[in-house]
Amino acid sequence: MSLRKLTPLMPTLVWLGVSSLSWLWPGVTAAGEQEAGIAITVYNQDRAIVTDRRQLQLDRGISELAVPGVSAQVMPQTVGFTAPGVDILEQNFEYDLVDVAKLFQKYLDQSVRLTLESEEVLTGKLLSAGGGIVLEQAGGDIITVDRDHVVSAVFPELPEGLITRPTLQWLVQAERSDHYPVTLTYLTTGMNWSADYVAILNQDDSAMQLGCWVTVSNRTGTSYNQAQLKLIAGDLNLVAKQTYPNYRYLAEDAVTEGGGFSERAFFEYHLYTLARPTNLRNNQDKQLALFPTREVAVAREYLYDYTRDNSRVLVTARFENSEDNQLGIPLPAGVVRVYKLDDDATRQFVGEDRIEHTPRDEPVNLSLGKVFDLVAERTLLSRQPLGRNGHTASIKVELRNHKEESVQVKIQEHIPAGAEITACNVPYEKLSATLVEMELVVSADSTASVEYSYKLKRHGVTYR
Repeated sequence: MSLRKLTPLMPTLVWLGVSSLSWLWPGVTAAGEQEAGIAITVYNQDRAIVTDRRQLQLDRGISELAVPGVSAQVMPQTVGFTAPGVDILEQNFEYDLVDVAKLFQKYLDQSVRLTLESEEVLTGKLLSAGGGIVLEQAGGDIITVDRDHVVSAVFPELPEGLITRPTLQWLVQAERSDHYPVTLTYLTTGMNWSADYVAILNQDDSAMQLGCWVTVSNRTGTSYNQAQLKLIAGDLNLVAKQTYPNYRYLAEDAVTEGGGFSERAFFEYHLYTLARPTNLRNNQDKQLALFPTREVAVAREYLYDYTRDNSRVLVTARFENSEDNQLGIPLPAGVVRVYKLDDDATRQFVGEDRIEHTPRDEPVNLSLGKVFDLVAERTLLSRQPLGRNGHTASIKVELRNHKEESVQVKIQEHIPAGAEITACNVPYEKLSATLVEMELVVSADSTASVEYSYKLKRHGVTYR
């Protein structure tokens, strides 16, 4: 059973003091909010690096410093604290946070005061706080209390070792009393970002309006106010022990228009920097425009690939990520949701696809769905063995078009590595060692087919 209600801990009874510390990080207020000076770079792999730069007054000699309110998911092995002329003697991450269960466990064999639903007040030594509460009163009587009947509990003070917020602590030694430029950095999990694209097709599907929003999710357990925000797009190699590459700049800045972000190459990835500070609240999903909506030329295409669907034709949208097509910017991985306006200008959803990180001047192909009025049928006409390892095969792909207009369909066939096309009733292109593409025009309300044969080669031997 759980404690239904606990009254707020009174400051005069329970107090987490910092008076024993010679200095408290000035970027943290009583409400847990942090001042300017915070820079956060978020990766799209549940990682973020937090950097806080300050000017601090330190006294000569040894002193203790504490930073409460850091991420509850900070990776302690990645914490860095640097200050010229200051030696770091010891570093600790305290994260044993106070909660009801821990308070009861810490106060076993000590005196507590409980208030029940009946407004009766019980005081005694706490003997157990498992399924129920067991108290020993001053006269020696043992009382059991159902935790569901307890509305408040009062403890004399906060037990040693329990804290209200995750806290980083240092023991430092300064060579002189002075103001020091100090930098705190750490990696944390619990923060991520993703890209979401919105595309609206025009009436004849020849162009679309394309925009992109990024969503930054903060689940670190703390809020960061007026933070300088940067986003890294790329696939970092992360190993079990969480080691990280040493990043360096490789290219000059290239500003993206609008949206408040600039973009540049960074190591083998791409870095997007927000031009203004922003607040990243705990348990918040923040959306920001990555770039303004652009008019992009697009081509609607039909594709049949039996490995993706044996009997259905896919409709795809293809566009070039080039300056000539009003883009030419690195597109981070994300979901592209495609809409189209119907006759009364109502936006209708027509499909979505996920794209990978796409460099400049590379095409983007979106698979939107399966065509209602196109049906495919693939038939193996024959297969004959040739010697020990080879064979020949003949295949037919038939397309039935129930539309009122003719369509052109790309047919992609997968053949064994080393196979050679020996016959085909339509032109074809071999895209790779195992992929062949043909194009077939199917008239309105009619049927058309592709027939081809191949011969397999093994170990450089051609079987005849």
